[in-house]
Amino acid sequence: MPIEIQCPDCSKRYRVKDELAGKTLPCKACGGRMKVGRAAPAPPPPEEDLWGDGGFEDEPAYGSPPPRKKAKKAGSSKKSTASGSSEGPSVLKRIGGILAIVLGALIAVSSVVALINGTPRAARGIGTGIIMIGVGIGWLRGTAAA
Repeated sequence: MPIEIQCPDCSKRYRVKDELAGKTLPCKACGGRMKVGRAAPAPPPPEEDLWGDGGFEDEPAYGSPPPRKKAKKAGSSKKSTASGSSEGPSVLKRIGGILAIVLGALIAVSSVVALINGTPRAARGIGTGIIMIGVGIGWLRGTAAA
């Protein structure tokens, strides 16, 4: 089984024969020196079951992957919110959503008035107000991020 090594200077990777273990080789890319380590030892054999009961039932075997969590069904009717609950937005998000809608409407309306009065930079306020209204609606629906 070949040994994989990496140059410490340029990070180029190589595979070398087992016979070169313990030697120092030059990197073909940059000329740096890299030491070939030993091949990884084979894993130890499993321990004997002294009591004959197969081990602990609630613990996974050593080296096995952790148990998987159950996936949600695709047709689930409950919506998941940013806070993790499926009941809808929290009271703070509702209040924040209402405030964002009101503030966004005020910014948009005042920007339209300023645009009518001849202030060309007020056009940016209209976009800002519309974005704030959208965020407020998202908070009320429970679909917007924190």
